[in-house]
Amino acid sequence: MVDSVIRQIKVLALIPQLPESTTISEVHNRINEYGFEVTAKTIERDLNALSRFFPITTVESSKPYRWSFSELKIDAIVNLSLEMALTLDIVKEHSQGLFPRNILNFLSPLFEQADKELSALSKNSLSNWRDKIHSIPGSLVLKNSQQDEKLVDKLYASVMQEKKIFVNYRARGKDARDYTLEPLGIVLRGSLTYLIGTCIEGGDILQFLVNRFNSVEVLKSKISELSQKIDVKDYIDHGALEILRSPDRIKFVARIRKLRGWHLYETPLSEDQEIIEDQKDSFLLKATVADSQHLLWWVLSLGSRIEVIEPESLRNEVISQMNEMVKQYR
Repeated sequence: MVDSVIRQIKVLALIPQLPESTTISEVHNRINEYGFEVTAKTIERDLNALSRFFPITTVESSKPYRWSFSELKIDAIVNLSLEMALTLDIVKEHSQGLFPRNILNFLSPLFEQADKELSALSKNSLSNWRDKIHSIPGSLVLKNSQQDEKLVDKLYASVMQEKKIFVNYRARGKDARDYTLEPLGIVLRGSLTYLIGTCIEGGDILQFLVNRFNSVEVLKSKISELSQKIDVKDYIDHGALEILRSPDRIKFVARIRKLRGWHLYETPLSEDQEIIEDQKDSFLLKATVADSQHLLWWVLSLGSRIEVIEPESLRNEVISQMNEMVKQYR
């Protein structure tokens, strides 16, 4: 019983929204890849059963029949709780760029209904909640890069389906060229979105800015077993997207003025961060961090309120940068 319920949830996830469509054969092949050993007839029975409760439509004008989710209508959404409306409004505000376009399009009626219900509130204590809850970025915000949404959808699909892709990509300062890639994941970093992947089976992990793809074709072949074993989270945790100055993590030691460093008590630089209270107006900070350009930029942003003590290479780089700034402003 449990297996059949899980299988039907998987089947639902494989049905695309109009105008896209799929066949029973395609769904059957994907379900078998998930490890469910069932027949195509079972998948057909699943779809017929699910169609009684979900807006699934069938095109029977030609064979094989094609299946899709019909457009979700607002008038089909009933009994949206106040808590759910609040949650959806927050998700709408912070989900831009986080999900592929087709998912946001599917959620759009829910967002509209949530906005409608919240706007209709009168004397309820939550009616003006938008004036009381605010989200402010912690650093300078850049505009999102221009992206071809159709290409982005294909990239998300290739990652979710673990399929190879044939692309035309333009690296910075170089001519566009064709690649066959094994996509491993999508990383959103500020205003930029990266595809993480390899050019060969189990090869070095590479980063591709999504806005630099000129074309994307999702291939039928799966990515290699070697690539499937690559841990993207571990890759990120080791500072891969931080523009590393060296591959090694460093023991960072600095003296910081308390007036500018109070946030480090609550938001540490690392798990092993240590703060030593040895002076009235400043403290000594020790932490093991990635040796990255972002660390250098953060140090420079604190100006005269921080003194790097270790490592010597970072201290010398800060001195060099400050000397260059002095020359510039003279």
